[in-house]
Amino acid sequence: MKVRTLVTTILLTAVFAMSAKAQQPYTKTFSINDSIPNAAGWSYWFIPTGGVADTLNVKMSCVTKAEGPHGAHQHNHSELFILVEGEAIIQLNGVDHIFRPGDGCMCPGGSNHSIRREDPSKPIRYLMFNTDTPGGLRAPLPFFKDDYTMDDCFVHAGKRSFWYLRPEQTMGGLNVKSNLMKGKNVHIDPADGRQLIYFIMEGTADITVDGQAVRLPAMSVCYVPAGSTGTIASAGGRMRYLAIRTH
Repeated sequence: MKVRTLVTTILLTAVFAMSAKAQQPYTKTFSINDSIPNAAGWSYWFIPTGGVADTLNVKMSCVTKAEGPHGAHQHNHSELFILVEGEAIIQLNGVDHIFRPGDGCMCPGGSNHSIRREDPSKPIRYLMFNTDTPGGLRAPLPFFKDDYTMDDCFVHAGKRSFWYLRPEQTMGGLNVKSNLMKGKNVHIDPADGRQLIYFIMEGTADITVDGQAVRLPAMSVCYVPAGSTGTIASAGGRMRYLAIRTH
């Protein structure tokens, strides 16, 4: 009886382990029905605070009712902004810069920053990648130098693949690259001890996480846990995605 019970337990454990391995990856595709109205317009959480990515939040905001979501402010966590629609003005430590679709700007922890509409009559929509932790940060994370300027943090959109945030800028804590793919070539991202997020900017992507396949349209996110391997390919035609790695 004891042997039979032990064998049953082992078999059930193996089945549960296989089921867990076979679970589909965490994905989310934008839907206006799930957006959250606010005083400035609305916001949409692809990965909410304290969510699956733990130390990284991903949000899209749309400003239609105010000049901007809030005035200039600062906090310990860092934020990367990427403009999706419209024209905006981003301010970093008192310096303004015109923000056009595809442009990005890193606002390091401790910096004074804001984003607002250039034309108050036209909406803006932007992505925000936030490196906060569930319990908050007691001090800003290190940036690659203390006397950084707008030139260090602002990135104009490129036509091919380009970096929004290189690993050395945040001492390896966060890096974001925009990749353009055409055709059926497959890019493999091996496990490197950090979590990985694929964010599909345009086109349709075929993604696998530890062998589990998903197909995602533009404005979708897929999470690859630390210790897992991800692959990504265009499902046909032109496809641009962001590869975001962080601890």
